[in-house]
Amino acid sequence: MRRTTKCARHFIQAICMIGLLIGANIGVLEAAELRAGIWSGGAAIGFLGSTPDGTAFATNLHADILSDLAAALSGSLGIAPTANLNPEREFPSMFEPIHGSAFDITGKGIANPIATFWTAAMMLEHLGEARSAARLMRAIEAVTAKRIFTPDLGGDANTADVTRAVCNFLRQ
Repeated sequence: MRRTTKCARHFIQAICMIGLLIGANIGVLEAAELRAGIWSGGAAIGFLGSTPDGTAFATNLHADILSDLAAALSGSLGIAPTANLNPEREFPSMFEPIHGSAFDITGKGIANPIATFWTAAMMLEHLGEARSAARLMRAIEAVTAKRIFTPDLGGDANTADVTRAVCNFLRQ
């Protein structure tokens, strides 16, 4: 479980202004107490920043803002996955990196593929392939532990370097 640093807490407090300006109502379910409620966008951002094991249910637009914020707090939009889940499995679920297609950096070789791999791991887990998902997550963790980073995280590796490192780990 990730602990929020003092700096991140101040950032969250500042970013709460965005939620207040949006005026969004976001449903929040606190897993530990199974307490549900409707919160303003700002209150939900504060809740998610101080309670990392909480779960938010929101419209696509508002969940997109919250997930972008969470990714930015972790260091880069290039590392975080996201999913729109249908738990009843009546309709397809959708999985994608938080950064989306990142057209602004297409072809430059600087896109961070970690979010894509992590998204694939989430999808594998959702599809019942827990062992494959765990194996892919171990590859992601091994590569990031070696600090094989793209420029968004302060590294000098390119997209192909990080992809190759993950694939090489999976081949072992």
